[in-house]
Amino acid sequence: MGRQPSFNRERVLNKATDVFLKRGFQGTTIKDITQATGLQPGSIYSAFENKTGLYTEVIQHYTDKQVSILENVCEKTDTHIGAIRAFFDSMGKSISSNSGDGHCLLVRGLFEVPESQKELRYYMQLKIHEIESRIYALLVKAKENNEIVPEENPIELARFLMTLLFGHRVLAQLKPSESTVNNTIERVFKIIEASR
Repeated sequence: MGRQPSFNRERVLNKATDVFLKRGFQGTTIKDITQATGLQPGSIYSAFENKTGLYTEVIQHYTDKQVSILENVCEKTDTHIGAIRAFFDSMGKSISSNSGDGHCLLVRGLFEVPESQKELRYYMQLKIHEIESRIYALLVKAKENNEIVPEENPIELARFLMTLLFGHRVLAQLKPSESTVNNTIERVFKIIEASR
């Protein structure tokens, strides 16, 4: 049995996420990762095999965080559509604050990971679908509880909301004002929420 790495994996994944967000998958080197994390190259190769292995784990870590944000707002909100709205509001705050949290590792990755890296691109698509399926499940419950307009199809609406989410992540590159972000969220939810 191989020796287990003696470092805080969560901390390393957080630091690596920051590097990949800043430099991209193509632009990030193992040297960049060692400088950010303080690990030796041998420790990185031992724990993650290579840069792609590390990036794959970073993508999972990043997705888990997004799902965790959604789950947390679900616990604090009375309605299913309210939980989705709170999730978007949370994303909107990080985008308009111009913090690194406003940028999306999945969006950036799909723009820059080459077509030749089919497995990695497919993995990122799976992670996007994971977030979309969580939103879809909430929309199904919202429809059952008459929280959204009856004509809305939860599958189509989930895809539409993902388009809004990732569109906002791209918009983050332009450093939008808080009102710009909030207005788009307000307009979308005004259309889809059932009047009470």
